[in-house]
Amino acid sequence: MPVRHLLPPLLCCISLLGAQALHAAEFRVYGKLHAGYAQLDSGKGGSTAIVNDERSNSRLGVEVQHPLGDNIGGLGRVELGFDPTNWDSDDDPISMREAWVGIQGNLGRLTVGRIGSAYKTTGGTGWDPMNSTLLQQRRTGGASGGQFGHNSYVNRAVEYLTPSFAGLQLKVQLGLDKRNDGGNDGNYTVGLSLREGPWELIGAWARDDSADSGETRNWKTGIRYAAPEGTLLYRYEDVRIRDRLDLAGSPDDESFDIADLLALPLDFNTRHHLVGLQQNYASSRLWLAVGYMNASEEDFDVISYTGSWTWLISDALSWYIGYQHQDRDRGYETGRLNVVASGLNLDF
Repeated sequence: MPVRHLLPPLLCCISLLGAQALHAAEFRVYGKLHAGYAQLDSGKGGSTAIVNDERSNSRLGVEVQHPLGDNIGGLGRVELGFDPTNWDSDDDPISMREAWVGIQGNLGRLTVGRIGSAYKTTGGTGWDPMNSTLLQQRRTGGASGGQFGHNSYVNRAVEYLTPSFAGLQLKVQLGLDKRNDGGNDGNYTVGLSLREGPWELIGAWARDDSADSGETRNWKTGIRYAAPEGTLLYRYEDVRIRDRLDLAGSPDDESFDIADLLALPLDFNTRHHLVGLQQNYASSRLWLAVGYMNASEEDFDVISYTGSWTWLISDALSWYIGYQHQDRDRGYETGRLNVVASGLNLDF
């Protein structure tokens, strides 16, 4: 059954749960709305314009925390993603982002369900202020994609998150499902972070044994300095995950020749470097980044240069505009891709 058919009963359940949970637990509804415009130029005399969100940034979620006493409590979350710019499409405009339930106490937190991977959330998408826009680092040189990289979520996972010990925190996610079709037994993602003042040092690992290509693994490490005046970071990844390189999403015009190069197979190892600098101002921020993907297969290297400016209109509303240039080797249909993008974000 498509997710959109589940939306009315889900909202009804949220209302009923909210009416009861408000008396016994902390109940929170949250979300984000994003819509952007981008102009893509492949450098071969062809260009196209895109207006979309692709369900990757806009979301609506409900979170419940139920205290049980002695610093122990139950908690859960359901979060849907949707595309506000393509609601009448034949494709389902709604997707399931997260859905999990767990328990939390002095010894940490244990949850089960569909969860954002430890690899993605440890020094990952949160380090890129333009993530889930067409100016992101993911799949454009500076960050890997894939379910066990910086895309999507891990399904049917068991997660344990330790308390913070002097700024050190560990997150471990295991796959224990042994079904022949769709099982994930033996898969894992691990994230380790150390925070000391404005400094953060991270390491993360992932293993996927369910792909057709056999066992694949990847790991990363990074360091970030984040202060009120700005942020400076560096991250390195070594990736063995077999995936597809989706740089910006397919344009609406299927005849546009850039569509073919936006879904190239990644059947070789890659290494990713990301250097980012963010300067914060009173009501705006400047973001500059260089991403570099070095592939073991010749002619598939990518280097990207990104610059964006974001106006913080209020605590909830922001507007961004930016430019990204990708310089690619001969393995791609075109040697370069230029992206100019702008959009609005509303957080609530």
